[in-house]
Amino acid sequence: PADGGCHVLDPGQGGGRLDNVSDEVGIVSRHAWAMSPDGLLAFLSHDGVYLWGAGSGQAPTRFSAERLPDELREVDVSANTITMAYDPAGRGFHLFVTPTDGVTAGTHWWIDVGSKAFWPQRFAVKHQPLAAAHMPETGLVNVVLASRDGYLRYFLDGQDDDDGEDLASHVLLGPVHLGANDMRDGLLAEIRGAVEGLAEGGSVTWRVVTGRSAADAVESALADLDDVLDGLAPSRVAASGTWTEEGTSLVERPRARGPWVVVWLSSVSTWSYEAVAIVAKQLGRHR
Repeated sequence: PADGGCHVLDPGQGGGRLDNVSDEVGIVSRHAWAMSPDGLLAFLSHDGVYLWGAGSGQAPTRFSAERLPDELREVDVSANTITMAYDPAGRGFHLFVTPTDGVTAGTHWWIDVGSKAFWPQRFAVKHQPLAAAHMPETGLVNVVLASRDGYLRYFLDGQDDDDGEDLASHVLLGPVHLGANDMRDGLLAEIRGAVEGLAEGGSVTWRVVTGRSAADAVESALADLDDVLDGLAPSRVAASGTWTEEGTSLVERPRARGPWVVVWLSSVSTWSYEAVAIVAKQLGRHR
């Protein structure tokens, strides 16, 4: 106001009210929430993602606490722009965590409400969203992203690239126990895969990562995957190869030793995963 003072908006004047929903959790920043048409509110708190039925009188509940990614605990709101949007096509929520430095590719998340799962995503740095919204009044069913480079973008199925950038996809399978028990070692003797929908000239890279325990194999595979996403070469892979044709591949013999193994498939082509078959041989005690 011109007099330099301030006015407090009383929600009662507009017919609304203030409710104390929770004394324990809250939204970490002003755009770190989204609501579905039926009133389901999702938001990011300091200890993860919560869901709340707007006006239900119930307290918010943590979404899939047993599967919460570590990256979604204590997210630094000063170093990231956080925004969420409901996607009616997928019946879930997008959670975008875009680093403010302008040079880092952050990890973003698709929150699948039906299966209570988190799916990580990476975008090209310039494509990362600073804002996102579902705008049904435009007739567009897709979520619209306001990207760092100033363009508006939206998700569209069936595309071969991400607005000119390669679409890289990764699938981790396992961990699989190769040893007969926790005391004995195993050998991944054979591997073959089946893929469909492979684009002409495309390929799928398979890699195997071994470990002395299930957790060790998974942690090593995830660390290598993070390196690849950051443009570095993987350093923990025990064996690798390439499938270049649709259907069932020829048998390959990686001879990767270890009691536990993770199979890692990746491609920058369009493809679909059908199956992977492995043959293990039992060895002696752990070395």
